This record gives sequence, C-alpha cells and structure tokens, in this order.
Amino acid sequence: MYLTRQDALEIVQRLKSFESDLNEAFTKRGYSLRNNTGRRNALISIEQERETAEVLRKRFKDVIEDGMPGKPDIYIKDIERELECKITSGSKTKGKTPAYSFQTDWETICNKKKLDYLFIVCNREFDQFCVLFFEGLTPDDF
Repeated sequence: MYLTRQDALEIVQRLKSFESDLNEAFTKRGYSLRNNTGRRNALISIEQERETAEVLRKRFKDVIEDGMPGKPDIYIKDIERELECKITSGSKTKGKTPAYSFQTDWETICNKKKLDYLFIVCNREFDQFCVLFFEGLTPDDF
C-alpha cells in the first residue's frame, strides 16, 4: 500500500485549511459555500489532487498530477500507478440522512481495466471525514 494513514491525515488537514479559506472568501461576499456542497466539492477536488500529489512526492520521485479528461488525476511513475481522487459530501435523500455516491467515469475504468481510488467522504461542515483508499478497482467493482 503506497498511501498510508498518515498521508491521508495530512491530505485532510491540507484540504480543511483550503476549504476554510474558500468558506471565508465566500462568506465575505454573502455566499454560502457549505450550502452548495456540489460546488464546494468541485473546487476542492482540484486541491485534493494537488495536495495528494504533494504528499506522495515525499516518497516518490516522479509524481504527475493532471486531472484533464482522459488523463489520470495522479500518475506515480516510480511504481506505474494511476490514482483517481474523488470527494463527496453526500446528497439529501428526502430530508433524511445523506446518501453518498462512489462513482467514476465508466469509459475510463473500462479502458484502463483497473485503477486506484482515493475517496474522501465529508460532511457539510467539513469537519468530519472518512478516507477510503482502494487499489486495483475494476469495472466489476462499480
């Protein structure tokens, strides 16, 4: 396993700092970042890729972050692994407990045959997290 618990904790701490800065900027302008978790997650997903790559660069020499369509979010050349990064805050299901979606781009997973995934699950307030790291997921896993 190339991503450790300590790595995950560091990534989450970095994301918390970034989200706090974003929330402050949105609040100053009269917007609520935390009421639109879809928008927030879109903004944070870029940072998730960048911060994850930074943490991995402490152990690996050649870590590429891209995230463009058709490209892996992160490619660790040293060990020839692709890592997809996903963040989700869940969505309300008829006003009850949020439902969380663990999805991927179907065409990408089918073309690649297997990929590694880093899913970060968080709450609306961005103060509770669950980090799920999967190695070698295939289309059958979805």
